[in-house]
Amino acid sequence: MDCSVLILQLLLHMASGATTPGLKVALTSEGSNHVLRTEIPILEKRLSMMHLPGVAGAFYVPLVGKMQYTLHNTVLRKVKILQPSVLFERRAASVLLYNSSCEISAEWSYRRVGIHVIPLFDRGSCNATAANASLGLSVLVKVDSGGHPAMYASGCRCDVGELNLSFHSYAHEKERVLYELLLTVMRNHLGKIVCRQLCETAQTSVNEIGVTFLGSIPSVATLDNVSEINYAILKAPSFRPTYVESFHKGEILSIKTPVEAPITPPPTPALFNASRMLYIWLTDYIFNSGGFVYHTSGVLQYTITPDMIPPGFPIKLNTLYFRHLFPQFYNKYPEMGIVLELNTTKPPLVCIIPTSANITIYSAVNVNAIGYNGSRVLAFVLGMKTMVDLKPALRSQGSRHFIYADLENFETQLSLLYNTIGEFNMKAVQQFINFAIDTTIFPEASSYFNRGIPLPVPSAMMFIGPQMTLGEGYFVIATDFKYKPTTTRRRHKSGIDAKLELFPSLLTHL
Repeated sequence: MDCSVLILQLLLHMASGATTPGLKVALTSEGSNHVLRTEIPILEKRLSMMHLPGVAGAFYVPLVGKMQYTLHNTVLRKVKILQPSVLFERRAASVLLYNSSCEISAEWSYRRVGIHVIPLFDRGSCNATAANASLGLSVLVKVDSGGHPAMYASGCRCDVGELNLSFHSYAHEKERVLYELLLTVMRNHLGKIVCRQLCETAQTSVNEIGVTFLGSIPSVATLDNVSEINYAILKAPSFRPTYVESFHKGEILSIKTPVEAPITPPPTPALFNASRMLYIWLTDYIFNSGGFVYHTSGVLQYTITPDMIPPGFPIKLNTLYFRHLFPQFYNKYPEMGIVLELNTTKPPLVCIIPTSANITIYSAVNVNAIGYNGSRVLAFVLGMKTMVDLKPALRSQGSRHFIYADLENFETQLSLLYNTIGEFNMKAVQQFINFAIDTTIFPEASSYFNRGIPLPVPSAMMFIGPQMTLGEGYFVIATDFKYKPTTTRRRHKSGIDAKLELFPSLLTHL
C-alpha cells in the first residue's frame, strides 16, 4: 500500500474514537500449555500434605443394626499430575488434568448405634491410593468497562479413577464382612471429598494464576512526561481451536489532555500458522497516535542555536560561514549568528509496508539572524518534508520487553514559504539544513526512538528467539517464551463481576 493512500485514509477516517484494535495479542495452545505445565509443580505441592475435611456417616447392616463411622485426619500425599493440557473452545478454555495420582492417609472409627449386650466398635488407620484420576475446569475471561480482564475457573468435573482403600488392621477377624462393608462405604465418601477438595484447590489456583498473570500486564504505561500508551482491552477475547486473541486499544494519549487521534487503526491479519507460543501485532496507529499527541502538545518545536554546534565542528551557525553559499544573507546580516526554529505543521506519519518502515515529518523552518541587540530577525521561512527510514527492533531487559526503532537514512525536501533577502541558491540551503539536522536533531531523535515502548506482556514471561515481520500497516512479533511463575499469589476476589485492581500504571520506561 502506497503511503499516499495511507494519508488519504487518515483524512477520511475522522472518528471520535478507535473501535478496532491498535494492538493484538495471540497466545497459542503451545504457549498456554507451557504456562500450565510450569504451574503444575506448584499445584502438586499445594495439594500434597493438604488436610481434607472429616467425614461422618451411618449405614445399616442386616442382623447387626445401624452403624456409625468417622473418617478423620485425612491427608493428601504425593500428588502427581502427569498429563496437564489446555484446550480452547468456542467461548472459553478448558484446563484438563489427566493421569493424576495421589496417596491418602486417614484414621477411621465405627460403633454400633444403641444399647447392646455386645457392643461393636473399633478404630484404626488406613491408606488409599488414587490412580488415573482426572479433573477438568472451564476457564472464562471477562473484561470490565475499563478494559481490565479477569480470569475465572468454573464448572469442575472430577473422577478419582481407581481408588484403592485398605485398613492397616482391625480388631475382630470374625467381623471381616462388616469391615469389608465399611470399606466400601468409606471409599465412596472418600472419593467425594477428594474430588471436592481437588476441584476447590484447582479452581482457587487457576483464579490466582489469572490474577497474578493478568495483573502484571499493564493497561497503561507511561512513556515520558507528555504521553502514555493505553493497552485497555476493547472486547472479550476470541477463542480459536489453536489460540486465543486479545484486542487492545494500543493508542498513545496525552497525559494532561487525553484526546483520541482522528485516525483509524488498520486491520491485522488472522493467524494461520500458530507455530510459536506468542504473537503480538503492533499497527502504525500506535505510532501515528503518538505523532498526533506530540504535534498538538507543541513538543515538536525545536530551536537550534549557535552554541548547540559541537565545538570542534568546522562550520558554525553564523552568516560568515555561509557568505559564499548565499551571499545575500551575509550582506544583509554580516557576521551575525543564526537561529533555526523548527515546528511541525501537521502530525508526523509512520508508514509500514512489508519491505520497509519510515516516518515522514512535515515542518516549517524559520531562519533567523541574531541582531546586535540579541533580538532575532526573521530572514526567510522554509517548508520542509523530512523522510526517515526506520528499522523497528525488539529489546528485552529481563522480563520487560520494548519495541524501539533505529533511525537510519533521512532525506529532506524544501520549499520557500517566506523570504526577505532576495533570491538565493536553494541547493545551498538544502546542504545547510541537512548539516543542521544531522548534527543536532538527528542524534537526539535517535536517542528518543531508542527508548522504546513497553509491550503488554506478563512480567513472568521471557522471550525466546523472537522474530519480527513487517506487513501492510503493522509489524508482528512471533516468539516462544519461558514462563517463570511467582510463588506469591494474589488472592482472587469473589464474584464474577468483581472489580480487580489488576493494572497499576508502569513507571516511565526511561
